[in-house]
Amino acid sequence: MKRLKLLAMTLVVTTIMTSNVFAAQQPNSTLNSRELKKINQIKRNKMDNKEVLEYIYKNLPELSIKEKENLYKSLVELKSKNQTLLNNHRTVTKVDLDEISDIIRDKKISDEHDATVENYINNNNPNKNKDYNKFENNINYLITNFNNLKIDKSLAYEYINGYFHQIKDPNLKSKVEETLNPSVGTLKALASSSILSSYNPYDAVTYATTWSNNDQSNPVRNPEYPSYREDCTNFVSQCLKAGGVPNVGGTDIYSLNQWFFIITSGGTPTSNTWINASDFGTFWRNNSLSVTEEPLANISDRASFETLIYNSTYRGDALGLANSDGKVYHMMFVSDYDYSSGYGDILYCGHTRERNNASFFSKISGIMSNDGATDELVVFHM
Repeated sequence: MKRLKLLAMTLVVTTIMTSNVFAAQQPNSTLNSRELKKINQIKRNKMDNKEVLEYIYKNLPELSIKEKENLYKSLVELKSKNQTLLNNHRTVTKVDLDEISDIIRDKKISDEHDATVENYINNNNPNKNKDYNKFENNINYLITNFNNLKIDKSLAYEYINGYFHQIKDPNLKSKVEETLNPSVGTLKALASSSILSSYNPYDAVTYATTWSNNDQSNPVRNPEYPSYREDCTNFVSQCLKAGGVPNVGGTDIYSLNQWFFIITSGGTPTSNTWINASDFGTFWRNNSLSVTEEPLANISDRASFETLIYNSTYRGDALGLANSDGKVYHMMFVSDYDYSSGYGDILYCGHTRERNNASFFSKISGIMSNDGATDELVVFHM
């Protein structure tokens, strides 16, 4: 019966999406009259997206989470296709420009930190390994001289974490792991399926939409967590935690393979991977289900964005903006979909700047025209 009900729902969605008029005959009697009425309400735009989602989760418990998400995405597209199509490029608003300014500020800070580290290395490291790329040479120097560095150690950590994915030599990878994580010896904290086995994107998105808004003068914050001036990654981590992702580790805030927020009597230990974008990127590159990376230039038109990003991205995934070498400098959380332009768009929630169900596609041209022409989008699939 459960299989019949899933098949019936699939047939209903397919029928609706391929015809202008809902078929008079019912595709399967396993869908009762109340359910068919709801589907017709969706067809006539009588239900908003939240109501559609709640209906799926309440009335189709036998579907897997991925099946629920696929069905929801299909119904969002269905609803939007019944609306008037917009122009191919949406007008960028004042709020969009303000947020782009904040994103570019994050990028500038990240670039300045990199320049400080690289200038220090260039002035103190005359020997280069011809078999190493730029990042391998720099990281090798930082690790070899870690205890004697004359720059802020936090900048060295950020550089190593941000560009760890650039290391090709397995011996250098082991050297980094042994130096920064002597008790573990591997970057992969646990099997990804183990970390994310209890993750529910519905709960994560509910948290994201509850604890974000579009009011820059009065942002909402969960009092159970500390808030930071640059709060984007802290917020995304909170969303994952609310979705059921457990703490990983809890002993070393600088560790590349731990991700945690733990309240203790002595304070609140928070790992760098929880609050710093570049560290978050390194941890989840190794522990998410998969990662999609695309230069913004490749997804700057709606058709390409739909093909390369929208079709493989789901609510509950995390979005990162990275420089051309893959170092992540800004994080956002996928909260919904939009098809009102005739092409798929990703909506997201975020902190600093405050955003609640905002269009991601609308940001791409602004970021590219403000010193981000070679930057990348990184999607962490959860």
